[in-house]
Amino acid sequence: MDNDTVLLLRRLQQRLVEEGHRVLGEMMGKVSERIASSADLDLALERLYSLHGWDAMALRLMWYAKRARAAGTGVRRDALIDFQVEELHGLLLAAPQAASQDPPPGRPAGGNVLSGETFEALHHFNTALEELKRSAFEGERFQGMREGLVDSALTNAGRLHQVSSASGNEILAQFAATFSLFLRYVIERDMFDDVRVAHLIDNASQSLQGLLESLGTEDYGALLQTIDMLHNPETLLE
Repeated sequence: MDNDTVLLLRRLQQRLVEEGHRVLGEMMGKVSERIASSADLDLALERLYSLHGWDAMALRLMWYAKRARAAGTGVRRDALIDFQVEELHGLLLAAPQAASQDPPPGRPAGGNVLSGETFEALHHFNTALEELKRSAFEGERFQGMREGLVDSALTNAGRLHQVSSASGNEILAQFAATFSLFLRYVIERDMFDDVRVAHLIDNASQSLQGLLESLGTEDYGALLQTIDMLHNPETLLE
């Protein structure tokens, strides 16, 4: 593996975190982990290029890697990496939209997958679900869900629907809409003490983890199954 590329991405991640861009920093950390764990840098960058919204950054990294192979070590190398961090930082915060292209099989059509605002909205939504689950259980004992945390999850689901709809991620938008209707059903019927609801929320959260960990490269089958399951909550909860 090209250590310069990994070092570059980790420095970029550190800068984003220090500037308060926590979600972007986490996203860049996942990219660097995927690059670092790959035995073939060129192949890893080609896969990154295939992701909607990541083509411009992948092309820069390909060019940087080519230059790094011919560069020396020491101050000149460090100065070059610092300059590249600056370039990628500007590119990432500008968040240019990717050109339309056909997605790989098993991926939603149109727009960015989990880049930029979509990743951030999904991250916040999943965090809200995790907080809701933690508060509902004391050890293995279910103690009911807090109404305020259910409301927070509903708000974040609405934000996810707005962002994923704008980015063209139809499956994620459908998931957010279905989950919002499910939560409204729970709120309207005051079902905060129903352990079945907590387990359904846990199932939905688990279906999101793969997407967050992979930046959207995982198959959306689990998400589609969750949509089907939550589509008619009355059949599950009555």
